Amino acid sequence: MNKNELNDFINGLRHKNPDYRTNLYQRIDLIEEKILCGNMKITTTADLLLLTEADDDLTRVYFCSRNETGLQTIIPSLSSKPEKTVVDVIGRGEKLEELSAALCRCGFQHAFRFIRMSTKTPILPDVGITNVEIAKREDASEINWIIRSTFETTYAHIPNLSEIEADCEKGFVHVVREGTKIAAFAYIAIENHLNHCLRYFIALPEARGKGYGKQLLRHGFEQLPLNGLFYLWIGTYNPTIKKYEKYGLKHDGLIDDILTIAI
Repeated sequence: MNKNELNDFINGLRHKNPDYRTNLYQRIDLIEEKILCGNMKITTTADLLLLTEADDDLTRVYFCSRNETGLQTIIPSLSSKPEKTVVDVIGRGEKLEELSAALCRCGFQHAFRFIRMSTKTPILPDVGITNVEIAKREDASEINWIIRSTFETTYAHIPNLSEIEADCEKGFVHVVREGTKIAAFAYIAIENHLNHCLRYFIALPEARGKGYGKQLLRHGFEQLPLNGLFYLWIGTYNPTIKKYEKYGLKHDGLIDDILTIAI
């Protein structure tokens, strides 16, 4: 199915349809590319467009559904192992809550909830940034190991090594070193030359309490262009939410619910 056929099918499901549900927000041309490369598989029924994408040891599920009847066919249509299947649902308010609840009625269960915190006017930490430098391409393997040692693949969309190498070359990753080893880093993706997303912000246990995090945050804030948005996603269970609030970041209403198949 090419991008025009995908567009036509999706439009057929959602046209003048108040019951239409989706968690698919990727560009159609990127989806077509993933399908052609074999990285994404597509299944269709009268009420559902189902896309599955391999991500490390997981299968991520994306859907466009005419109604809840379509949602009920997601799990029976999957070939992946139930314990390794993940659905992300991003949205605000009642619409997000309703879609998450509908998926739970169809055999899914909540695993994690993340909120987006953002600001256009960050409050700079009162600290110098003398220890911060831009990561080099050869740092990518170490950064990759630290990310995978810190985060669960269930809720973290962890980039592969080649992506990290490319982002190091773009200047997206800022590090603090102790000797020859990376002690802390901030991985900040830049979108449309304007918005900055703090994807990963990690200090190794032995490097905590030394002010590296404040230095990295200040460095990241200072790179933000005028009218740019600085944001991050953080788990509702995470006690550092209040620390980010000190620097001007607030929950802006966006929520990311991560669901798995109920076993």
